[in-house]
Amino acid sequence: MSRRATATHDVYRNLHTKTWSVVHRPAGRVQSHPQEVAITQATLVVQPAGNATVRKTRQKLVHAYVRGFAPDPCGAVSADSYMLMVGGEWQRITYNPYDNDTFVLADTNAPVVKADWVVLKSDGSAWALNPA
Repeated sequence: MSRRATATHDVYRNLHTKTWSVVHRPAGRVQSHPQEVAITQATLVVQPAGNATVRKTRQKLVHAYVRGFAPDPCGAVSADSYMLMVGGEWQRITYNPYDNDTFVLADTNAPVVKADWVVLKSDGSAWALNPA
């Protein structure tokens, strides 16, 4: 974690491969498909038009993702390792386009739009440190 990430990434769940797609923002291309990835200075984005389309058509569409700095965009370091290294109290977050307009805390349904860190695990779960 000593290297400082300089480019932002958008990360979303690839439902076909059951991995995460890491999009390098300046290039706009998928950089990698890791099993797990960590993002710092995270913003949780849900595009309203995409959300409306999913609700109307009932078809899946990439419209929600985590944007931030991925120190290890290829996922060489495990999510659990990041959680241990960073420390703190991690909270599970989720997004369901049929029930929510934003990402939410899994236990309270409180909206989440940013977090210091978000860790995306191989089982598809997402965990946030200091969500707001």
